[in-house]
This record gives sequence, C-alpha cells and structure tokens, in this order.
Amino acid sequence: SKQGSGKETNETIKLLSKKEIQILQLIADGKNSQDIADKLGLSVRTVSNHRANMLRKTNLNNTTELVGIFIQEKTK
Repeated sequence: SKQGSGKETNETIKLLSKKEIQILQLIADGKNSQDIADKLGLSVRTVSNHRANMLRKTNLNNTTELVGIFIQEKTK
C-alpha cells in the first residue's frame, strides 16, 4: 500500500516559509500574481520570485503541482 505518499506531501509544505504558504493559499484561491501583490502589499516581481523559490525548494515543475499538494495537505 502507498502509506508513504502523505508524509512526502507534509515535508514539501514544511520547506516553505510562512509568506510562501500565504501566497500559495491565495494562488489556490484562484488569485493571480497581481491580485496577490495588491493584497499583500508586494510587487508582482516579488510574488513571481516567491513562486519561483517555492518551485525550486520543492523540486516541482509548476505552480499547479504545488497547489495540488497544498490542497491535499489542507484537506487531510
């Protein structure tokens, strides 16, 4: 059985900073970089950098994969 998959998910989210998780939550809510920047008082470039950092830290290919893992983690 695939007992191991849940732990990896949790480890992935643990790699992220509070700010990154906040941004990820907004992405999961369907907000774009401009919306997120406005809401958090950041520049769009900073939001983009956070997205890139999250992918680098987690070794994922795109934000969609990251959001998928985040949602799985939250619904546990």
